[in-house]
Amino acid sequence: MIGAGRVMVNGKIATIGDKAIPQVDTIQVDGQSIGQAESMVYLKLHKPAGYLTSMSDDRGRAVITDLITDIPERVYPVGRLDYNTEGVLLLTNDGVLAHALAHPSNQVPRTYHIKVRGNPTPSQFKKLTTGVTLEDGVARAISAERIRTTPAGHLWFEMVLAEGKNREVRRMCEAIGHPVNRLLRVNFAGIHVDDLRPGETKVLTKDQVNALYNMVNLTNSP
Repeated sequence: MIGAGRVMVNGKIATIGDKAIPQVDTIQVDGQSIGQAESMVYLKLHKPAGYLTSMSDDRGRAVITDLITDIPERVYPVGRLDYNTEGVLLLTNDGVLAHALAHPSNQVPRTYHIKVRGNPTPSQFKKLTTGVTLEDGVARAISAERIRTTPAGHLWFEMVLAEGKNREVRRMCEAIGHPVNRLLRVNFAGIHVDDLRPGETKVLTKDQVNALYNMVNLTNSP
């Protein structure tokens, strides 16, 4: 059908090897649409603690979709945040972008503010950037900077990661002997959470979406 010139993408005759994104592009065969292009939605959510990064839960626990009931499109989270982890979470129906942002090979930066039990020694703290051995390999932060020590003697610090291993922050802190008391992701792929209260969402701007596409070397930004 493509060779016969019967397929059109966005009003142009398609040729063998052309690519199209079903959720974005308008595809026609013999002049008939085979699917309407869905409106692309890009949101950031300030996920509170006590919510699952899931669309539903058979045990009746709170899930992130409970917080976005005013969005008619069905959006999905980019990656995950643990049940008790707070902070910025991106949601979209753009599967291509979501996959690219979550893929470890793209080294998308994530910035966390972390409160750990106790106050690590300089040598313990340095391990976060030189490498901590976990059961699934070595994990290391791009940077780790102390923020402040609480009156009770616990440490708040900022850590930037780009690997995205499962429960990576918590496991790294446990490995140096200082488990996490509170964990907040303040920035993901350049999208911050400073302007949102827990539970609030905001639509990303066109410039922010373009920046995300550029970060993972994608073209055809909506």
